[in-house]
Amino acid sequence: MRNTPKQLISLFATAGFLAVSLHQAKAQDANAIVKKMVQTYKSFNTYTETSEAKIALLGAPSQIQTTVFKFQKPSKFYVQTSDPQSGTLAIYSDSTQVSIYGGRQNIFTKRDYAGNFVSTVRTYEKVAKDMLDMNITQIISPISLMTAGENGLREGKNFRYLGVKDVNRRPAHVIVSPVDLDWLITIVGKQDFIPASSQVKLWIDKQSNLLVHAVIQFVWKAKVQRPGVKDKMILQGLVLDEVHRNQVVDKPIDVNVFRFSPPAGSKQIFPESR
Repeated sequence: MRNTPKQLISLFATAGFLAVSLHQAKAQDANAIVKKMVQTYKSFNTYTETSEAKIALLGAPSQIQTTVFKFQKPSKFYVQTSDPQSGTLAIYSDSTQVSIYGGRQNIFTKRDYAGNFVSTVRTYEKVAKDMLDMNITQIISPISLMTAGENGLREGKNFRYLGVKDVNRRPAHVIVSPVDLDWLITIVGKQDFIPASSQVKLWIDKQSNLLVHAVIQFVWKAKVQRPGVKDKMILQGLVLDEVHRNQVVDKPIDVNVFRFSPPAGSKQIFPESR
């Protein structure tokens, strides 16, 4: 049996404390980077970008979803998403009215302006679900960043720093966090499930503090109940890999972009007709 000198034990203890301190500092730095990114997005007077997301469900072919986003403080915005499965969905807010248009069905609905930007977003999410049967969930998008609360992102909260990597020949911070369980429940629904390999990974431009790349993976095991079949747990999940491009900050935007003009032959859905 070999004895360990007391001085060496002290050294190990000191080194261990130092390693823990450095780890905590890196974790704190990563969360500080997220906070700074959120503050940056909330400070914009105007902002535009395009994005492309590769969305892959477990056991199903992947698809590409493209998005155009334009914003003018305090609450004018336009967002259009298109993908092969859902078609085109466009949302307009001109600070007096919110209009939601579904291109596949060529239908639209309108609501009077609901208040500030956060409440307007919540309103169109609910209206799209109730009136058009469309689920709209903002996942690490400019809208989700602009409406993030004091506790940070909904999608992840305990970020750690992975280093720096060039994105489009510009250095970007790379950070990662487990997916927040409370947020995952809003995606999966209130069912019995076991979270598996779920994480959110972000690339944030060092100079501009803009999000340039995000990968979110949430995987879970859920119990499937079918008549005549014994309950079993199956693996379910989704991977979203999104790149943000053409980011323009505080440049003039034509206000007509935020005004909705119904396309020819489109049908308006009224609340009382439900």
